[in-house]
Amino acid sequence: MPETDALRTGGLLLGVAWLTFIFASVDRLRLRGLIGKAGPALPIALVAVLAVAIVLLLSAFLDARPSVDTIRDAIPVLNED
Repeated sequence: MPETDALRTGGLLLGVAWLTFIFASVDRLRLRGLIGKAGPALPIALVAVLAVAIVLLLSAFLDARPSVDTIRDAIPVLNED
């Protein structure tokens, strides 16, 4: 799969959102209190970041996917009628 800017940016945003979630969940790092002080703004920002990441990754996938005819030609069982 060719590496595009949408794929790279979507993956980065997805990673940032997961790291923020993990840092908020792990009590050893003592960041839960700091993240809790952000109030409802942080979860809303995380949802926005995840939504943008999903849109970017989905658009990169749709650009790189093969056509239905290519898939049918590659799998002989699908060509049998």
